[in-house]
Amino acid sequence: MKKPKSNREGINPVIGVVLMIVVVVIISISVYMWTYKFTEEKQVEAPQEKILLESTEGNTAYIRNLSENDVIIDRIYINSKVEDVNILIPKGEVKKINFNAENGDKIQIVTEKGTKVIFHYIGEGTENVNMMPIADADGPYSVNEGSSIVLDGTGSNDPDGVITSYHWEITNDPTGAASLTNADTATPTFHAPFVSSDTDVEVELTVTDDNSATDTDTTTVTINNVPVCPHLYGWDGERYQFISSMIPNSILKRYESTYYHTADCLKLRDDHYDLILFEAVSEKAWINNVGLRVVDYPEDRKMVVSRSGEIYIVKNPQPVEGIDSYGNDVTSLLKEMDGKYWSSDLSTKDIQKELNDWIILKLPKPETPISEAKLLIAVRDSNLPDLALWSIMHYLLGTPNSEYVIHTLERETDLTSNFDNDFEDVLGIKIQYWNGTEWVTVNTVYPDSQQNPFDRVLQAVSLPLNKYGDNEIRILMTSGMVEIDYIAVDYSENVDINITDLQPVKAVKYSNSTKENVLDKIREIDDSYALLEQGDYIHYTFDTSGLNPIEKGYARSFVAYVGGYYYITGPEVPKNKFYNLFWAENLVKSPDKFLQWLIVRYLHPENYSYRKYYYMDAVAPPFPIEDN
Repeated sequence: MKKPKSNREGINPVIGVVLMIVVVVIISISVYMWTYKFTEEKQVEAPQEKILLESTEGNTAYIRNLSENDVIIDRIYINSKVEDVNILIPKGEVKKINFNAENGDKIQIVTEKGTKVIFHYIGEGTENVNMMPIADADGPYSVNEGSSIVLDGTGSNDPDGVITSYHWEITNDPTGAASLTNADTATPTFHAPFVSSDTDVEVELTVTDDNSATDTDTTTVTINNVPVCPHLYGWDGERYQFISSMIPNSILKRYESTYYHTADCLKLRDDHYDLILFEAVSEKAWINNVGLRVVDYPEDRKMVVSRSGEIYIVKNPQPVEGIDSYGNDVTSLLKEMDGKYWSSDLSTKDIQKELNDWIILKLPKPETPISEAKLLIAVRDSNLPDLALWSIMHYLLGTPNSEYVIHTLERETDLTSNFDNDFEDVLGIKIQYWNGTEWVTVNTVYPDSQQNPFDRVLQAVSLPLNKYGDNEIRILMTSGMVEIDYIAVDYSENVDINITDLQPVKAVKYSNSTKENVLDKIREIDDSYALLEQGDYIHYTFDTSGLNPIEKGYARSFVAYVGGYYYITGPEVPKNKFYNLFWAENLVKSPDKFLQWLIVRYLHPENYSYRKYYYMDAVAPPFPIEDN
């Protein structure tokens, strides 16, 4: 409202007094309402602090400590410029803070632990100045990969008016795949993609008031990676560090297997090596055997392990040249383990005619003739296998079909015979050579799970070079199923290595508040299993009393292994979902038709919102783990 012009000659003194009283009352009410609104909407709470802006006077703010503890104000931000202070406010008391601000400056007063009050400073005698709105994006937020979360901008306010518009924008997204819906409302929805490790995405909120003034606030959404399958941790000298997800493909008893992984983080703890196998997600895992191998090898070399336990010692891997099925030179993509992946271009594939994809590799010639080399490859699943798993379990989990389908998959040969025959073909990458007539498979590599936070894991397989006349090979895979980061070949000669198998001497299963000795159940492959359900874990140790010291000139690494299988038991699908069991059975019987149906949905997730509710809820480990 504009200040009325004065007209001293035409105003009765009594009326003048009344007008002055009215003006004073209006100003008092305005100040009171602004302070009240601020108090109501901007009071800040945290586990250890609660502070409140009482009032401002000139370049002074009065702060009240409403918490049960003393609060330290250690900095002030004036339009993002920092002024360091060190003011202790005992609980229940009010202290003043002096600052040097100009009219309209945005001021944040922040405690030592991050709690803050925000206001815009309006100096004395500044009539008709619009108070700037205050954007509040709330947060930080946390959401599991593949899920969604509602962001909250309702804490934003305008001290002398109303907020007329909200606009949210993703300003820093390392995944390149996060998205927002209803971004022009106070409460948009943030959709998290799948990630290979915990990832922070920055989101900015801009608010506009009824005078077209704007303000912005930035918050962070942390997308949590949640690996499936039982998780293996090892004692690294300070804490239990995540090593890998184990038995990832053993989704039924018929696919029971033993899974091997390097465990270089291990350090002795009271003369033992100390590991934990933890079930974090909605699964039941039957654990049959666990073990640990100690491998000593020349220190100028590196150890690489296959998923089935073969140990390769390499020295000087050399890059390979590659041409993919689309005619693209992919040599630069495969040269380094740098997180830059080659993947199938499904948009150009006629998946009704050709489901396979490939890369032709040209190997460098060895300096001296050699009959066998080692092919090194770092490869992970794409998101397509996750969709495949969802599509099958969608007709199983949380439905009356659950027990029937699991029983059928385990026992009925008619249902699973085709699936069994194609299971490895779909998941594996075949290493092949041309014999003059056809491509012949000599080895198979299985990708690491993308849900493993350390997804660029190096694997190795042997290459019988006496079969390759021109040092050219092919890697063949199902279209869209894998992403390849690195391929190289190593021609170094075989060397002597020392392998010591350690046996577990202690294995205790923890389930809620109960403990069970399961050592006899996990010593060896037999018909005895330790059952893990969500939240359970097995703590087991290996005796090192018979382990020889490391020889001079040798390095030491470890290979941990776990055997068994698991069933996914959750999450539940929506109650109103139609369960077409006949459809599910027929897709399982025809893997090619299943993939042809599936890839269309993979390419158009906007039309098939499988991520909306297929998500494995995880629980945090009940033991100290690595912070990063």
